[in-house]
Amino acid sequence: MAVLVMAICWLYPDSLKQSTENYIVYGFVCLTCVLSAVVNLIIRPIPLFPIIALAFVFLVARHKQIIDLLFVALTWHIIMGVILLMVSYAYKDMIFYSSLAGKGLPFIHTPVGFVSTVQVFGTLCIIWMIIYFEKVKATGHKKGYKFLYFIVTLALLLTLNRSTFLFYFVLLAFKDRRLLCIYVFLIMLTIVILVKVGLGSIFFGTQTLTSRSELLEGFNLSFWRGGTIMTYIFGKGDNFLTQDILNRVKWDFRQDIENGYAMLLHTYGFFGLTIFIISGSIFVLKLILEQRWYLAAIVGYYFFVSSFFTQEFVSVSFYIFLLVILIIRKNTGTLRYKII
Repeated sequence: MAVLVMAICWLYPDSLKQSTENYIVYGFVCLTCVLSAVVNLIIRPIPLFPIIALAFVFLVARHKQIIDLLFVALTWHIIMGVILLMVSYAYKDMIFYSSLAGKGLPFIHTPVGFVSTVQVFGTLCIIWMIIYFEKVKATGHKKGYKFLYFIVTLALLLTLNRSTFLFYFVLLAFKDRRLLCIYVFLIMLTIVILVKVGLGSIFFGTQTLTSRSELLEGFNLSFWRGGTIMTYIFGKGDNFLTQDILNRVKWDFRQDIENGYAMLLHTYGFFGLTIFIISGSIFVLKLILEQRWYLAAIVGYYFFVSSFFTQEFVSVSFYIFLLVILIIRKNTGTLRYKII
């Protein structure tokens, strides 16, 4: 991606003409990443990834045609993810899928495609839908996309990821309330049936909450109990837990920190967390002031609500999402999409 960023700067020098706001945000992000590395005398590629990824977003966001390429690329990726998921039931040695083994259901597979987690795959499905709804609004053509919409919806549901589902429902609250009502009815009906047959713990059990609390044990030991003043301010410069910490917790195979806020604290400290909250809040507030209620809602959910469940700050999905939102915000009413 670094090579791509340099190529864009070389081929399209006008891309460097950014707003003062963008330069300020980018400067603080770079400062956060560099200070975290310097203070801890440690250089890890992943914590420094936002420097390159955000540069890519700001440079490419000036070229609205990229959204067509993203739509095609996401379409093929999601289709391949579903195909590989079906194949995984015959060839379990594949790496392009996950399962619910951690929940005691190893026979249920979930799609991953060519990304790292089910959560990231689900976010890519959401991004596809965001572009899809913009295409339909801009072109008025819906028939050509119905089959693709069905495939992507199926892929999203197959993730069985509650955070992705909530994101999907936020999207539908603005774009397809009738379908949202159908989902709500089906969920309520399912809950009633499960309670009647004595399986209500699937929805109302505390196992998931307990598991998420246990997953934070490593973070608490590493950051709160093993940190210094400098650690609290600038983080540890690493988003992974050390083996010494893993040896002292229940979830000793989870080196990553799943909670978004905990990950930001551990990696970049309160300085990085504050930069994220302030810049994200200003962005959402600007969308509200522009009366972009739909964009404000999905950005607010993705930035601040889903971070309680997981984190994608060092995943490509976060920056693709941000890129798509910036293009839509800047070019609403002027985008001209190709029909595929």
